[in-house]
Amino acid sequence: MNFREVFEAREDSFQIAPLIDIVFILLVFFIVTGALAAEEKETRIRLPETSSAVTRRRQRLDIVVNVTQAGQILIHNQVYSVEKLRKVLAEVQRTARSVPVSVIIRADGKSLHEDVVKVIDACASARLKNVSFVSVNARESEIK
Repeated sequence: MNFREVFEAREDSFQIAPLIDIVFILLVFFIVTGALAAEEKETRIRLPETSSAVTRRRQRLDIVVNVTQAGQILIHNQVYSVEKLRKVLAEVQRTARSVPVSVIIRADGKSLHEDVVKVIDACASARLKNVSFVSVNARESEIK
């Protein structure tokens, strides 16, 4: 038996198909995450300034609720009534099970306190306890 011919005939080859698969997966990931991040910033809201803003990383089940100067409630650029917001938040809380759900409120600096309280009340009625607000650090806004 001549084993050398069997081993010498086989050449090592570079597998490109798995590499292409990974590149496409990364491409899809960055397109989707970039689109979601840009979607929230499209809403024209002038955030209030503060000197003690703390940066927090977004979590998997963060729900960003925008409150415009006119009092509109928006999630992903869709207008919600207070009742519809309550139903959506309650449904998210019910289906999330053990994963913590948090609400981030982006309220315009000129929006009425009453409109923000309505959103907080909707969060409370859905039994969501992790509610935070977005503001701009006053020092950073002076630089820009």
